[in-house]
Amino acid sequence: MTWGNNRFEFEPTDPDNFPNVAEFTEKSYYRIEPVELLHLLERAMFAADAGKDQNSGSRVPGVWLEDQGKKISAVCTNGKHLAVQDGQGVCVGKHQLRWMSNGNEPRALYPVIPILSLKTLVKTLKEKSINYPSHVKMAFVASKKDNPAKTHLLLDAGEVGFCSRHLEARSLEWQFIVPDTGGKSLATVDSGQLLAAIKNSKIIPSTAYSGMILIFEQNKLTVSGQKKDGSTAQLTVSMKYSGKKVNIKLNRECFMAMLQALNGEIRIFTPVEPGGVLKVDVNDGKFAYFLMTMK
Repeated sequence: MTWGNNRFEFEPTDPDNFPNVAEFTEKSYYRIEPVELLHLLERAMFAADAGKDQNSGSRVPGVWLEDQGKKISAVCTNGKHLAVQDGQGVCVGKHQLRWMSNGNEPRALYPVIPILSLKTLVKTLKEKSINYPSHVKMAFVASKKDNPAKTHLLLDAGEVGFCSRHLEARSLEWQFIVPDTGGKSLATVDSGQLLAAIKNSKIIPSTAYSGMILIFEQNKLTVSGQKKDGSTAQLTVSMKYSGKKVNIKLNRECFMAMLQALNGEIRIFTPVEPGGVLKVDVNDGKFAYFLMTMK
């Protein structure tokens, strides 16, 4: 190939070595709106990268999908924070996402889809030149019966077909590791305003200092942290809060990643004690976020 004074040579690949793309021929599957699927993935997958700790044993290297009748939940964590997003789908036939593990105490196992695969799918779903149907079909197909290790995700979106292997099958009982927020202080704030305040404060993460402080006071939230020159920055945003003054230190990267995945008003449940878990959710009841605070 030549382009002006440039010349490129490529070694061709035998097309017979290209992997076959599985066709969607399933009679049992989940039917979900494209926008709903996009929200399901975007509002969970951010938790895999932000503030990640490669040595954390709690890290799920992808998005874990769980079905509960008409509800599909996407769960993602890297050991420091955890995001859960629910989506509404319709089960056609008797399709299920789960398998039962072997052993004396069988537990339900669910597929973990690789982050890189999901990023490709999200990018495709955002492509405006593609005419998507009102609903897409999604199924997990085992090439060997009852063998989760040989399962892959198939998606039929009209003009677009998508296929991805899954990393593994896991039983992540996340409901039992998050705290009860009953009786804790509740603040309501606009996610966009809070994100802008954190960015404008120019608080930076570093090896020595990766945290920032949120100061909850009567109807205001102050963002405080260290700048690159060592000085301290503070910015205040309005919010609905009537509890006592509370200072919370948390991971800036994790918290910003959550804000970037959302829009509109969010609710913040402050932890009872330093080093506890901060919870964030939204009014539609479909999203929940949990972040370990710093002492």
